[in-house]
Amino acid sequence: MMNKIAVIYFSGTGNTKFIAKNIKNKLQEYGYESDLINIEKDKINPNDYKSLIIGAPVYVDRYPEILLKYMEKYLKNYKGKCMLFTTQASFKDSTSFQHCINRMPDLNITYCTFFTMPNNFFNFMFKKSSKEEENQLMKKA
Repeated sequence: MMNKIAVIYFSGTGNTKFIAKNIKNKLQEYGYESDLINIEKDKINPNDYKSLIIGAPVYVDRYPEILLKYMEKYLKNYKGKCMLFTTQASFKDSTSFQHCINRMPDLNITYCTFFTMPNNFFNFMFKKSSKEEENQLMKKA
């Protein structure tokens, strides 16, 4: 197993990609070698990495099915440490982490966190984030 960290992500609108890139940049600032893995384009050999950071948007309190299937296909036998993150419009935790852990019980998930991002799903129930709120959330993230 190498000493690298993989930042694996699915991003439907760009929010998760934004966070994944920033995580990769911070890892490099701290001296860690890392790769950015877009599940829609890249395959992974997880044994090339000492740790995995896995991120996605929250879809109705769940990780997206496309990411879960990727994890089942490529990460099933991975034994290193994993961290999960989500991007979401909510300011409180969702059940997405537990849903992922239930689907992937053999992964060594040691940490979960979320990043509140601008709302990009809006209709009569959910309002669009103001430009000011959007800028504040992106800066904080």
